[in-house]
Amino acid sequence: MKIIKEGKTKKELKAILNETKRFECRTCGCIFEANKVEYVHSLSCRNEDIYYFCKCPNCKRNAHEVKMR
Repeated sequence: MKIIKEGKTKKELKAILNETKRFECRTCGCIFEANKVEYVHSLSCRNEDIYYFCKCPNCKRNAHEVKMR
């Protein structure tokens, strides 16, 4: 096997997955932050991106992560 481009190290991945993330509910408009134990992640259909979602504390529907740049 030949590695073309090395990915993130296990330490870097752990740091990314343990972050506090900000979410926005598209149903009620609530914006909130959640810790790692409060949200879950899912891979896209092609396993290219990781998506994070959390239950909205206001309306209890799934809210998606707000990407901060």
